[in-house]
Formats: sequence, structure tokens, C-alpha cells
Amino acid sequence: MPITQRHLELIFFKAYANLRSEAARTYLSFMWWIIDPILSMAVYYVVFALLFQRGTQDYVPFLLIGLITWQWFTNTINHGMTTIQGNTKLMNQVHLPKVVFPSIVIVMDTFKFSIVFLLVLLFLWIYGFGVGAAYLALSLILGVQFLLTTALTYVLATIIPFPPDFGSI
Repeated sequence: MPITQRHLELIFFKAYANLRSEAARTYLSFMWWIIDPILSMAVYYVVFALLFQRGTQDYVPFLLIGLITWQWFTNTINHGMTTIQGNTKLMNQVHLPKVVFPSIVIVMDTFKFSIVFLLVLLFLWIYGFGVGAAYLALSLILGVQFLLTTALTYVLATIIPFPPDFGSI
């Protein structure tokens, strides 16, 4: 069954509703999208830059970009791989293409990543990294990462319902 315009509307509306629901469950709401990478960066900075003396001159921007893109990748895959298995009751009641369920997670996590990444780009600009040719390469790299993340999420969402132990791997 091909994806229609109605399915795309469902994907984006469900992603929007899930984001609103996720934000409403905590006191800091959307701020957790920003606080989580900063706390992770602080831990890595203390361990590697301060304790092991392994930091370089531009360690903070390097670490922040790496952490944010890695968290986007892992969060999308971890959230998306169980979506088909977790929605079996709904799939028995409503006839939808199975690709809708992991697509919702991909849209959600990509939106969260986009917001945080725009803030990182603002931080880099303030930190002294001007806009240049590297930003064109960055958009290409992020596009490839999006395709890889999407493909792996779809493959794992398809495989996990059969041997659920693969989710732990």
C-alpha cells in the first residue's frame, strides 16, 4: 500500500502531538532537548579535557557537534526500532502502511535535532566560526546521515518484531 497525502498528514500530526505530549510530561518541557546534550557534553569535557588532558583548542565545538549528531542518530534508531512491534494492536484495528509508525519517530527526532542544531550553529557563530564553504559540506553530510538513519530505522523496525532480542544489540 503506497503512502498517500493522508498518510503524510497523519505522520506529521502524530509527530506534532507526540512532541507536545513529551514536552507536557516534564516541568522544563522543550528545554530538555537543549539541556540533555549540554549535560552529556559537560561529562565528556570533564573526563577527557580536564581529567585525561586530551582536549584540543576547539574541543568544545567539536564535542558538541559530535554529541548532537550522535544523539540524533541513536535516539531515532532506538525509538524507531520498536514502533511496529509496539503498535500491533493499532495495526489490527486500522489498516495503515507499516512504514507510518517508524516515520513518525523519524520526524519527531529530526525536528528535535533541527532545533538543537540551529542553536549549535548560533553558538559556533558566537564562538568565532564564521559562515563559510564548510556549511555547504555540512548540509551534505547531514543529508547522508538522515538517509542512513532513516534506512536503519526502517530496517530495524521491520526486523525487531520477529527476534526481539536484536533490540538489545
